[in-house]
Amino acid sequence: MPINKILEQSCQFKTDRLSVDCWGDYASAIHDAGALSSRIASILSPEVTKALPPGWQEIDTVEKANEWINERVEESVVFTIHLVSENLLAGFLFLNGEYASDSNLIDVRLGYLLSEETWGKGLGSEFIKGLVACCEKAESISSISGGVEINNKASIRVLEKNGFEMISSGEPIEETIFLQRKF
Repeated sequence: MPINKILEQSCQFKTDRLSVDCWGDYASAIHDAGALSSRIASILSPEVTKALPPGWQEIDTVEKANEWINERVEESVVFTIHLVSENLLAGFLFLNGEYASDSNLIDVRLGYLLSEETWGKGLGSEFIKGLVACCEKAESISSISGGVEINNKASIRVLEKNGFEMISSGEPIEETIFLQRKF
C-alpha cells in the first residue's frame, strides 16, 4: 500500500475538542468553496506564517488560498484540524513519510499550523497528543519528527510534552530545530 494511503488511514482522529480529517474528505463535504478558501486565508495570517517559507506568506485572497492548498496537497498528505463544538476549521496537519532505511516501517515528518484565534487554549497539546496516539497504534510507523522555528517556544514545549526529543540533523537549518518521537 502506498505511504500516503497508510498515513491517511492511520492519522485521522478525534479528541475531546478536535477532529482531524483528510483534506479531500473535508473539502468534498463543503458546499461553499468560496467560504472555505476565505477561511483558509484567515488562518494563514502574517503572525501564523511569519516563520514559514515564502510560498506560505501573504495568502490574503481566495485565489491565493486555493493555490496554496493545492500546492500543499501536491507535496504532502493534508489533514484539516477543526473545532468540533463550533464546526470551525482551526488549522492544518501536513504529513510526509518514507520507509526507514533499516526496516519496512515509516518515518513520518509532520508540519502543522493553528489559527491565531485558537492559540493559548491547549489545542496544540491536545492535537499532538492525539496524533502521537494514532501513530503509536499504527504498526507501520516507527517515528514522527518535525522542525520548529527556534523561537517558537510554545510549539517546542507542545512536542516535548508529548515525548519528542531534540535530534541532530547534520547541518543546522536557519533558526530551525528538529524534534522526534520514536515508537
